[in-house]
Amino acid sequence: MTTVADLVSALRQLGSSYTDAEAVETMLGFLQARWDIPVCIVVPYLAMVYLTRNGIPAHPFGGLVDTLFCAWNFAVSLFSVWGTWNLGGVVLAGLQTEGLFYTICTDTNSIMRLGEGRPAMLALSLFCLSKIPELMDTVFLILKRKQVRFLQWYHHAATLLFCWLALATEYSPGIWFAITNYFVHSIMYMYFCLMTFKFMQPMLKVIAPFITIIQIAQMFWGLIVNAIAVGSYFSGGSCQIKAVTVYPCVVMFASYAWLFTKLYIDSKKPKGKSGKPEGMVRSISRALSVAVLDNDDDEGEGEGEAASKGAKKVN
Repeated sequence: MTTVADLVSALRQLGSSYTDAEAVETMLGFLQARWDIPVCIVVPYLAMVYLTRNGIPAHPFGGLVDTLFCAWNFAVSLFSVWGTWNLGGVVLAGLQTEGLFYTICTDTNSIMRLGEGRPAMLALSLFCLSKIPELMDTVFLILKRKQVRFLQWYHHAATLLFCWLALATEYSPGIWFAITNYFVHSIMYMYFCLMTFKFMQPMLKVIAPFITIIQIAQMFWGLIVNAIAVGSYFSGGSCQIKAVTVYPCVVMFASYAWLFTKLYIDSKKPKGKSGKPEGMVRSISRALSVAVLDNDDDEGEGEGEAASKGAKKVN
C-alpha cells in the first residue's frame, strides 16, 4: 500500500518533473487506497463543530489568536496566488488552443501537458489536499468565539471529501473548480489578513461587496461547468468523467440549487428597516454576508467591520 511518505515523494517529484507519469500514478494510488484519511478527519471536525455549537468560554489568548489568524490568512493568500498562476496558465492555454469544452471534458493528463514550464499538476494536487488544513478556518472561528454557521461547516466538510474523490478519479471539471477557488482565495484571504489592521479598515470596507460578488460568481460558474460535464456524461458524450464522481456532483448541484431557491424565497419576505421585501440580488448578498462574513447589515455593522472581527468565509 502506498504510504504518506510515498505521497510526499511523488509531490516533490511533480515539483521538478511537472508531468511525471510515475509520480502521478503514485499520488492517485494513494488517494484511491486511503479513503480512511479524509473520513477520519471530517468525523472529528464535525464533532468539534457540534460540541462547540454554544461557544467556548472566554480565554486570555485573544491577541495570540488574532496574530495567528493574520499570519494564516496571509500564508493561504500567497499559496492561492501561486496556484492561480500555475494552474491558470494551463487553463488559459487550453482555452486558446482547444476551447472551453476541452478544458472541462478531456482527460486531466492531456490538459496538464499544456502547462509546459509550470507545475500545474502539483498545483492541482495541492489544491485538493489543502482542503484539509483549510479546516483551520473553522478552528479560528471557534477560538474567536464566533458562531459556526451551517454554510461554514457544510462547505468545508463536503469540499474536502469531494476534492479527494475528484482528484482520485481524475475529474477534469475539477480543474475549473480549482482555478476559480484559487483566484477567489488569493483575494479573500488577503482581504481578511489586512482587515486585522484597524488603520486599513476604512479603505478596505469599500471592497467588501466585491468579495460577495466573486463568491456568487464562483458558485454560478461552478454550477455551469458541472452542468456541461454532467449533461455530456448522461447524453453519452465524450466527457472523461466517472459515475462515482458524477453522482456526488449531482448531489452538490442539487444542494446549491436548494440554497439559491431558499434565498429567492427569503427575498420575498420583509427584510431590512423598511419592512418591505428585498430584491433577490440584495437578498443573496445579505444571506451570503451573514453566512460568509458573519454579518447582518440591520444589526448596525458594516461588512468590513464584521470581517475585521475575524469572521470567515465558506467558499
